[in-house]
Amino acid sequence: MEILVRLFGLIKLVIYKFIYRYRIVFHLTTYFHPFATITMNKKARLYLGEKVKIEKGVTLSVNVNGVFNIKKAVYLRKYSYFEVGTGAKLTIGEGTFLNRNAQIVCMNEIYLDKHIAIGTGVSMFDHDHYYFADCVQNWELSKKGNIYVERDVWIGANAILLRNCKIGHNTVIAAGVVVREEIPANTLMYLDKKSYAFKDIPPQSGIQ
Repeated sequence: MEILVRLFGLIKLVIYKFIYRYRIVFHLTTYFHPFATITMNKKARLYLGEKVKIEKGVTLSVNVNGVFNIKKAVYLRKYSYFEVGTGAKLTIGEGTFLNRNAQIVCMNEIYLDKHIAIGTGVSMFDHDHYYFADCVQNWELSKKGNIYVERDVWIGANAILLRNCKIGHNTVIAAGVVVREEIPANTLMYLDKKSYAFKDIPPQSGIQ
């Protein structure tokens, strides 16, 4: 059964590439579930590295001149959602794991380095919408920034990363935390009695 799922997934990628004319690069080792979905503008680009695994219900959307780079051995679990806006760039580094129902909406640039663990329901937005007192919104207007997450970071369930945040190497973001600033390396960020608290994380000896 697993072999058939893998085969039908590869056939779907071939259809996207040669029938729909999407600019997709993928490998024979890519696992793409046939019930996952890709929507792309023909001027967008999508790169799926070796041994990438994309489960059922995952949605990948890339708009005009957008670039979505999923590197080697990335694992995207069920029902996660990824959107790359016009001219934006989203990179998910080698060995990164995203659990169920994660969502990333990139309108400028989001870079996730390698070996990052991302919990269920985590959201990332590199932009804010303008809002006005009369509640009449122009959804085309937004303040764009970026998100940068260094390697070996663990982001807990339902955490939210907002524009212009940067998370340092070997940091843990606890469940439910909202991050909108720079968090230094080797830090645990968590919610303590309705305010955020920080603790140093000691380095693991012998690990580079």
